[in-house]
Amino acid sequence: MKQVKKSMRKIFKNKDPNQPRSNPLGHHSSNATPRTSTADLDHNEGVPSSNQPSLTVQALLDAQGPLIAPALPTATRASGTPPPIAQISSATATQPSSTDGTQGIVNTICDGFNEALNIAKEATAGVPIVESVLRGVVAAIELGKKVKSNWSEMDNTLKRIEKVQPVLRALEDRLRDYQFGDKASYLYVGILGCTKTLKEEGDKIRNMQTHGLLMRITQGTTDAENLLSAYKNIEQVIGNLRLALQLAIERDTSTIRKNLALQNLPIASAAAYTSGIYGSDVVRRACTKGTRTEVLEDIRHWLQSENAAPVFWLTGAAGMGKTTIAMTICEEIEYLIHSTVTTGPVTNDSGGRCPVVSFFASRQLDSGKPQYLLPTICRRLADVSSSYAGQLVGALEGDSGLATDKLDKQFEEMLVKPWQMSSSERTRDLPICIMVIDALDENENGFLFLKKLLGAVRDSKLDGLRFLVTSRTEPEIAKLCSSFEPNAVCRLQDVPTKKVEEDILLYMEEALPLVERYILQDISEHADGLFIYAATVVKMADPDGRGKTPKSIQERVVQKLLNASGLPQSNSQLEKLYTGITQDALYHSDNDIEQHYLNILHMILGAECPISIQVVSALIKADEEAVSFVVDQLHAVMYQAQDGTIHTYHASFADFILCPKDSLASTACSDPRCDVSLVHTSLVQHCYDIMKEQLHFNICGLESSFIMDKDIPDLENCVADRIDLTLRYAVIYWTTHLEQSMPSDTLKNIPQSFVNNLLLFWLEAVNLLNARIDAMRALQLAQNWIDKHVEPSIHTWKDAVSFCRSFTSSEMCKSTPHLYVSALSTWDPQSHVSRHWKPRFPNIPEVSATHSSAILMHIVTKSKVICVAISPNGDQIVSGGKGFVCVWDAASGEQLKELTGHSDWVRSVAFSPKGDKIVSGGDDKSVRVWDAASGQQLKELTGHSHLVWSVAFSPKGNQIVSGGEDSSVHVWDAASGEQLKELTGHSGWVFSVAFSPKGDQIVSGGEDKSVRVWDAASGQQLKELTGHSDWVQSVAFSPTGDQIVSGGDDKSVRVWDTASGQQLKKLTGHSGWVFSVALSPKGDQIVSGGRDKSVRVWDAASGEQLKELTGHSGRVQSVAFSPKGDQIVSGGEDKFVHVWDPASGEQLKKVTGHSSPVWSVAFSPKGDQIVSGGEDSSVCVWDAASGELLKELTGHSGQVFSVAFSPKGDQIVSGGQDKFVHVWDAASGELLKKLTGHSSRVWSVAFSPKGDQIVSGGEDSSVHVWDAASGEQLKRLTGHSDSVLSVAFSPKGDQIVSGGEDSSVRVWDAASGEQLKKLTGHSDWVRSVAFSPKGDQIVSGGRDKSVCVWDAASGEQLKELTGHSGWVWSVAFSPKGDQIVSGGDDSSVYVWDAASGEQLKELTGYLGSVQSVAFSPKGDQIVSGGEHSSVHVWDAASGELTGHSDLVHSVELLPKGNNMSIHASDNLLISSNPLWRLDSSGWFMLTGTSYHLIWLPTHLRNAVYTPYTKLIISKHHPTQLSFKWNYLGRGWTNLYSPSCV
Repeated sequence: MKQVKKSMRKIFKNKDPNQPRSNPLGHHSSNATPRTSTADLDHNEGVPSSNQPSLTVQALLDAQGPLIAPALPTATRASGTPPPIAQISSATATQPSSTDGTQGIVNTICDGFNEALNIAKEATAGVPIVESVLRGVVAAIELGKKVKSNWSEMDNTLKRIEKVQPVLRALEDRLRDYQFGDKASYLYVGILGCTKTLKEEGDKIRNMQTHGLLMRITQGTTDAENLLSAYKNIEQVIGNLRLALQLAIERDTSTIRKNLALQNLPIASAAAYTSGIYGSDVVRRACTKGTRTEVLEDIRHWLQSENAAPVFWLTGAAGMGKTTIAMTICEEIEYLIHSTVTTGPVTNDSGGRCPVVSFFASRQLDSGKPQYLLPTICRRLADVSSSYAGQLVGALEGDSGLATDKLDKQFEEMLVKPWQMSSSERTRDLPICIMVIDALDENENGFLFLKKLLGAVRDSKLDGLRFLVTSRTEPEIAKLCSSFEPNAVCRLQDVPTKKVEEDILLYMEEALPLVERYILQDISEHADGLFIYAATVVKMADPDGRGKTPKSIQERVVQKLLNASGLPQSNSQLEKLYTGITQDALYHSDNDIEQHYLNILHMILGAECPISIQVVSALIKADEEAVSFVVDQLHAVMYQAQDGTIHTYHASFADFILCPKDSLASTACSDPRCDVSLVHTSLVQHCYDIMKEQLHFNICGLESSFIMDKDIPDLENCVADRIDLTLRYAVIYWTTHLEQSMPSDTLKNIPQSFVNNLLLFWLEAVNLLNARIDAMRALQLAQNWIDKHVEPSIHTWKDAVSFCRSFTSSEMCKSTPHLYVSALSTWDPQSHVSRHWKPRFPNIPEVSATHSSAILMHIVTKSKVICVAISPNGDQIVSGGKGFVCVWDAASGEQLKELTGHSDWVRSVAFSPKGDKIVSGGDDKSVRVWDAASGQQLKELTGHSHLVWSVAFSPKGNQIVSGGEDSSVHVWDAASGEQLKELTGHSGWVFSVAFSPKGDQIVSGGEDKSVRVWDAASGQQLKELTGHSDWVQSVAFSPTGDQIVSGGDDKSVRVWDTASGQQLKKLTGHSGWVFSVALSPKGDQIVSGGRDKSVRVWDAASGEQLKELTGHSGRVQSVAFSPKGDQIVSGGEDKFVHVWDPASGEQLKKVTGHSSPVWSVAFSPKGDQIVSGGEDSSVCVWDAASGELLKELTGHSGQVFSVAFSPKGDQIVSGGQDKFVHVWDAASGELLKKLTGHSSRVWSVAFSPKGDQIVSGGEDSSVHVWDAASGEQLKRLTGHSDSVLSVAFSPKGDQIVSGGEDSSVRVWDAASGEQLKKLTGHSDWVRSVAFSPKGDQIVSGGRDKSVCVWDAASGEQLKELTGHSGWVWSVAFSPKGDQIVSGGDDSSVYVWDAASGEQLKELTGYLGSVQSVAFSPKGDQIVSGGEHSSVHVWDAASGELTGHSDLVHSVELLPKGNNMSIHASDNLLISSNPLWRLDSSGWFMLTGTSYHLIWLPTHLRNAVYTPYTKLIISKHHPTQLSFKWNYLGRGWTNLYSPSCV
């Protein structure tokens, strides 16, 4: 068959006629463009070179004339594929004109018919009877040609026929290999039909030949019409055979279906319309003949229409027969294909031809598993389309998680893209595919699927597919379909009642033929237009559906159901029917037993998803036999599916049985109904009991805490084995039942008991089941119930929710053991969770730190986070970064969607007031509007000429405002995307815009330092608020609109009166630019975030700072309050989105330290002090032993880039952004001198060895030498062609070395100022230079990631030390000159052997780039400072340490990190490399391995003691760790000690 497919695809390559393109809704496009075919067939294939035919098979196939006929509309075909060839009618066949006479007829036969016949030979060679018939036909035509006068033309025609023969023989060989194993295959059926027709028409033509008919044609007889009729019939059957061949190729998915990726798709087992509901006993029925005629005709008309909309919506109330109608359409489509390939196309009443279609049906019976929807659709489509299947397999193999991903991603990656990519593989004759998707409203993902589907067909992304969708008339679905044209909708509720009754009667007469007609008429009247009523009666009267039940019994059952009185308050005939069925099925003389049966029924119907008999039995502690009895007895309304789960035939039965308490007016003991809240109450208790019995520590027996879950072999099967379906149900759904339950004394005790005894074991199971999103959302919902009914437990519950969120939203959830090893270890020891659970795990790592309960969640993104926003209902968070917009679940922290479309950084995001849309703006100059549910891009608003900094919706959601680098503010119509206004007035970039609460005003802030208020209606500027001394980065209105808050680069937050424009308050506290501000929903608090990496909360009335929330390790770019004001979300440069609880915990004790990056550090000559300078303009002096701040030297007006002690330690020199070199008294902190001369920034300063001179290098490309006593400039050394970044004196003071942006290292004579050498070798900026203690070598580090060692005398490069993965910012020699230290962009400090160049140590733990490093005078310590605003002191002790030869069992880092205690079975000390190191994602890794020791949240990483760390000077509270190795790795299984409680 592979050979057949190969040849068929080549034979039937596309040829596109210039067909105008239609849009998806069937309207013709005025700008349609013709499409051309590039397909061709190599006519040499299979033909000996000595006998190459001059006429290719492709030429025959593409021959213009009678074979080309009107095509299906482009809107319903795959993009880029030609229209199918319709069968030829008399209207489309070539006809001789009335003036042509006999000769015209003969010309028609000779010039057109021979081509068609040869195509037929080609397509059917290998089928002997067909070949013989065609030979006879060709012979007949040749005979007719003999009477032609043009013998040369006839001769050419015969030669052409002869030259086609080799191609026909090759095709015959290929077709002969085809095995007709499937007698129902389209190819087999098509060949049979073709054989029959060709034989009949061949016999006619041979008979004509025998009787001399062809001779009489030349004499003008009317018998020529008979020959033409034969010609047309043969031509039509050739087309049908070609269709059969193409369908055989496209539907031959036997090989690709064996692919594991396709086989492993999680699909609903009973989705195909041919599937039985339970086994082979019951199958879905089509409509009874003669019923639903008008409805079916409407759908048929949609199927046949060339300009039909791609989606048809069949809707109606529950029980109206939507599924049966859909089933009927599926059967008709299948019949249509078979009839087309055998006898020709079916015609409609008007004689028009019906389109040939494929089918697909997805009745999603398992509505409790919405994740099956898209995979099932894709799998069923792949079953009938080999071209699509191939592309789908590629997508699944390329992304192993796609099969279980979110629907929006699956829709694009599994349906849209594979279908588009496979379009070129489908030939033009292929029929369109009709996908029938039934009961979409019963699937949780149904609405989202439909929304994405409509968007895709609107954008012509699914050309070649049509969709018939059925659902109840749910409001949200009805709104989606409200714009459908009348011929694309059928509302069953609009069908006249009388007509429905007639149809029901016809159905009943066929289903129950033994029952008297008058009884059946009563049923049809009682049905109230609901087919489900009639169908349920049929199931009761004739359970097996085979008519074997005696007539008397059938009539008695029916009459009993008709006479059922139902409940007193019931007015519905269906409710009366359900009451009678239930009472009769579950009746027992013992009331307790009958109630037991009812309880089983209530539990089945109350379950949140379909569950099996075994699960019901285990969950409620009932005998399986009793559960089976209930299901069997209620066979008319429920059934057991093939996977064992229990379903109702119709949702109306569950709706009737489980009802709200206020609708239960009946108190009759026979009432089968139940208060739904009581059912949930019972299920909560059942679920809790199951969890209490079965949940325990390490439930799946995971062997090591070092390994990620994804790396554990066969974990999925292990989880399925250890967490059975009953426990799985209880774990996932118990809180869902709690939220819907009726409170009782017993129930009120469960939340507290759960937190104290099950929480961590439950979360372990949730994580292993990958059920984090559903479980966390359920926890949030349960919180509302607890707050209302069990108020004393609410704080306990909130702490539990916060703990769970911190785990599920972080890297920890990737390794389940780290629920205990990391999450519990790092949780606030004063919290309820810690106090109840840590005693049971006494051997988890000890984390000594100052904990903050403010941080609730750490969401890791893949790039810097530039902007964040929270949805109006608080359930989602949106963030923007490098080229993407991400939507996150606010409960679990898991990513829900990634919206792609922006080609550069996204600068601003916002939700619409209803939360249904998202707007974003970015560096690609565009404003984009997205559907929040599907993630689909709705509009792209273009108009800005430069990047867009800010976007916002108006309060009504009808307008969007944007501000950008083009200095303008634009107002857009949110519905149409039309630009309404452009507000001009700013003289620089506009960084922030916002609407007032009433939508009548707009506020903007920008580069020109102003805040401007505009009239939203007219666009007129109302006010300009001035006061900021630098750029205004962020603006916002208060909830009442009477105030405006702004933040800017002047480090301030300001509050303004909207009416007067007067400044009310100036809030100061940030030490860097303020990037973002927001007000709480009540307007009582302000939150701000900035360059100093902090989030600050302010009292809006007093301006007092309430809290400083620290945890980000980079700039905080965006902040926002949640709708309730109880949470704050922030996004930053560190790629994190953090969620904070601003109300929890007290303001942490202020710790002294730099508030911004530290650019330079140095030891005093005695080593007892450290000096540092940084971005916060300060020079700080610290005690090297304790880290205590001794002095803060203030005087610089900008960043301090370089600091150094004098050789005696009595003075300090500093240089900075303000162009000055400052000299300070080290003892008093007094500023002694200000040296002026540089025309730009001073990058580097140093004292001479005698302390009498100072050297400085700057951005002005010069090196200055100063007299340290007088401050006089002695020399200006020029030669560098760009900034001088580093300078140093030689140990003798006779030379100066400098390095700069010109990539060179230069050596100068200190006395004369003459340049002695230029050392070249670096390929980028030289950031740092230093002499060795003897002055014989120079070390340099640069932006090329290398450390170079040079011979100072010759200038020769001696070594290049490589190891840094980023820029090298700083280098220094040890006092003995035997070691070199370097620090860089990769956050690491490396220690090198100066002689060999070997790397000795890597000191890790610093967050951010290391900007400066230095050795202590004794060489036993190293000091480093950098981007993370802290100064680290490291133990630099050399001495080779011996490595372990056996497993390391225990390690402890003693207080302040002075010593490391290692315990191993071989009693040897660990090697010179650190035992563990911090990676970029927050994991502490065992050095040299991929083993994960512990994960720390960002707020505990800011100042963490790692091996070799002696001291950290930072504004962040330090974190110290202590491990017990016996309880890590494989030893983690011994962590749990319940006896310790």
